[in-house]
Amino acid sequence: MNEWIISREMICLLNKINGDEILHKSNGGFEFWDKEKDNILNLYFKEKLSTIQIGKIYNCDGSTIQRQFKRWDIKLRKRYNGIYEVDENYFSTIDTEEKAYWLGLLLADGHISKRNKVMLCMKDLDEIEKFKKSLKSTHPIKYNKDGNPSISIGCKQLCDDLRNIGFTNRKSYEIDINKVLSFIPKELLNHFVRGMFDGDGSIKVYHYNYLKNPQYHFGYTGTKETCVFIQNYLEFNTKIKKEGDYTYTCVTRNFNKIKEIYYILYKDANIYLDRKYKIFINEIIK
Repeated sequence: MNEWIISREMICLLNKINGDEILHKSNGGFEFWDKEKDNILNLYFKEKLSTIQIGKIYNCDGSTIQRQFKRWDIKLRKRYNGIYEVDENYFSTIDTEEKAYWLGLLLADGHISKRNKVMLCMKDLDEIEKFKKSLKSTHPIKYNKDGNPSISIGCKQLCDDLRNIGFTNRKSYEIDINKVLSFIPKELLNHFVRGMFDGDGSIKVYHYNYLKNPQYHFGYTGTKETCVFIQNYLEFNTKIKKEGDYTYTCVTRNFNKIKEIYYILYKDANIYLDRKYKIFINEIIK
């Protein structure tokens, strides 16, 4: 798995750099670094690579790149844990589809800790990678004891903004959904709900030999408050069933209603969990 992605334009630019010159002058020679200044700044500010990643390109460590920035009197992005970087103001304002979507997914499958870490864990690696890319994070993706990928982003500003929105240091059953909703513009609400669904929702189609037609299932599991909100927003009125101390479920098996739900959830959608989207496309909208 690649640690970062560089644009085709930048690859062409880097190919012009003489490899031997990098190898022999990476740890010194102001003339060499000044010659590469524009390339390095482009990698750092446009391509969003970290100084460690840039150092690997130039066959040196990150501190060598950092010294050139200091010499050029150019400020580095804020770093966390002494190594990793992230867009610390990402959730300061919920004003894009991606921000609304990730907020919904974090409400379902993520949480923030007392030690100011934003954590997201789910079985879909590609979803974790998309989240990491959206936040311009250089934090590593790790795997828990169950083999599921996860990411832990240490950043006080991110956590403070999420707390301000309504998140707590506990799991989602303590989140005030109405407070969270007050921070999301109406035109972005379906993206937020899609994030909630991709985390805690389910779409299933059962094919039985003894039945002529397939059996359809759309469900959501969360707190009683989030289930009520999901039902109201997606306009299906079924019994909300208690499953545990804090968890409830709401389900509809009506094919026409599930089809309507698809058009609500995926209107103007550019980001979603691929495996659930494919079930809608292949089984519902076909």
